[in-house]
Amino acid sequence: MFSQILPLARLTMTNPQEGAGAVLSLGLDRSVLWPALGAIVALSVILSSLAVGIAPSDTPSGFGLPQSPIVLAVVMTGGLVLTVFCLHYIGRSFGGRGGFTESLTIVIWLQLILLMAQVVQLALLVVSFGFANMFGIAIAIYGMWLFVNFVAVVHGFKSLLNVFAGILVATFGVIFGLSIFATIVALVLGLDVSNV
Repeated sequence: MFSQILPLARLTMTNPQEGAGAVLSLGLDRSVLWPALGAIVALSVILSSLAVGIAPSDTPSGFGLPQSPIVLAVVMTGGLVLTVFCLHYIGRSFGGRGGFTESLTIVIWLQLILLMAQVVQLALLVVSFGFANMFGIAIAIYGMWLFVNFVAVVHGFKSLLNVFAGILVATFGVIFGLSIFATIVALVLGLDVSNV
């Protein structure tokens, strides 16, 4: 499996739908996928913390992310799980044919691709904050394009434009839900809500 990651990542970057299909064909089950999601969140939190430490002192603290690693990990995990459920149930409500495991697989694969990009961005941050920032914006845009294609593959949708519109609507709901969730987590942990 690990030896296949880089070839699959290259395929995904050049042909998102074919790459997504190849990942789904591996037939990974949930006993592998859930721990993988946890590992990716942990690595992403570590890289985010390193980025905050490397960034210039006049950079806004935390790049708009929760300053507490615990809150960041909880919010990221909640966001990913919520994304999986939204991808599955909203997709099915619009006639999609994908299963829950396929939705989980594709969300984790997207996060793994973005995690690799985060490593590159961290390296760029050492050289130039401006280049790292531009790279981050480019990856965010391309990540959305990947996600649109992934959703189309999972549910068998033909119109990428309709998929994109559906994702935008769902995203606003997820962001609103996460903002409330993060505040509740911070209050439970006794953290300063203004830093969430």
